[in-house]
Amino acid sequence: MQQFLSYLLPRSWLKTVFYSWGTACSTAYGYISNAPFSATLILPNLYLGNLYDACHAPPDVTHIVSAVIGGQVLRDKVACLYLPLMDDEEEDLLPHLTQVITFIEKARASGGTVLIHCMKGRSRSVSLLSSYLMQTQHLSCDEALQFIKEKRPMVQPNPSFVKQLHDFEKSLASHSPSLGPLATYPTGC
Repeated sequence: MQQFLSYLLPRSWLKTVFYSWGTACSTAYGYISNAPFSATLILPNLYLGNLYDACHAPPDVTHIVSAVIGGQVLRDKVACLYLPLMDDEEEDLLPHLTQVITFIEKARASGGTVLIHCMKGRSRSVSLLSSYLMQTQHLSCDEALQFIKEKRPMVQPNPSFVKQLHDFEKSLASHSPSLGPLATYPTGC
């Protein structure tokens, strides 16, 4: 739907439309309580999920990375990194990757549990999580995506995000053949 609307509306209007949609969904999801928390455990203390999972995360989730416009979930005693990102070909993830990696690393190093989510848990959150795995587990872009897909088969990052992850992979390789710029942080594994 988002790609179809991008042909009809200017990008600035799209952000407003999806902010309203995300807010409505997060409000509605907050009232739906019959489905269990269904996020996928990717690494110890690191989950990948959707907006519903963010609204119904168990108490041990102490940190949330939210990559949804308008879908920010505010919960007591939960640190949240909110990134108002759209799942479209024009969205630039690269400026956010270091912030996401650092947020997840600090959370896990302090014993916290992180949930990273977008609307469906298929594209934006997968791409952000892939960058984390590339940095901390020393995986290539393709290896990181495959690792996630083995645990959560529904993943399908958009082609622009995959290209950006390949660019990120090249930047990691240029910093050091085996370690990227944040390699001194403990992984918590």
